[in-house]
Amino acid sequence: MPRHRRVLSLWVTTGLVIGFGGAALGLGGAGVAQACSCVGFTDDEAFEAADVVFVGNVVDVDAPGVVGSSLDPKRYTVEVSDVYKGEASELQDVVTAVEGASCGADLGGGPWLVFGRAVVDGQESVDGEPDARTGDVRTSLCSGNRAVGVTVVPASFGSPRAPAAARDTTLSTDAPTSGKNSTAGLLVLIGVVVIVGTGALVLTLKYRKR
Repeated sequence: MPRHRRVLSLWVTTGLVIGFGGAALGLGGAGVAQACSCVGFTDDEAFEAADVVFVGNVVDVDAPGVVGSSLDPKRYTVEVSDVYKGEASELQDVVTAVEGASCGADLGGGPWLVFGRAVVDGQESVDGEPDARTGDVRTSLCSGNRAVGVTVVPASFGSPRAPAAARDTTLSTDAPTSGKNSTAGLLVLIGVVVIVGTGALVLTLKYRKR
């Protein structure tokens, strides 16, 4: 095989390997989506299982523009009115998976009765759950959340307390998975550049042969 063809073959192979490798890394971060299956339980059972229980209205939603995984975090900012268990701030961040396939909760409309688990030091990253920060409340489709516009909060929950003062929300919101997505994008870009360069090389070789 002539030398220039060997070089061309090497460039094409390199470009394809890098490009597909980047795409595979991006898709690998997404994982395999599985249907969410919840076990039925009562309000009292949901209350017992939760660290934090409160009523509030969603005032802001922060969802990823590009979903790399069904477990990417969707962050609700909830204006809390009544706390029935645990600690919640006036403006409480509630984190759930972005997609229902990973048991992501939909808190659209309100007010909502929210059941969740408090995120404390050392629990910012948990396998099989969306990334969260210390001070957040994690919840899911299976936590027992429900709108309370018509139904009332069970009397067994006791008397509500006022929420704590709003906590500092100036912490970084960068998700640990962002590095993986950035790396995948970079590899795809490099692959494209290599393939484009290969095309330019082919044209140059043809021109010289003439």
